Amino acid sequence: MCGPPAMVEAAGKVLKRRRMAPRLVFKEEFTDAADLAAAGAPLTAVS
Repeated sequence: MCGPPAMVEAAGKVLKRRRMAPRLVFKEEFTDAADLAAAGAPLTAVS
């Protein structure tokens, strides 16, 4: 799974309820500037 943290978490809960083996699930969360700002994290420039 790959997506915003809230989506990855929600999908993980669904898979767990459906008894998907955790070892078969790979999760990768990504964020953008809006997600970081909403979380109160400082924005830093990437060069």
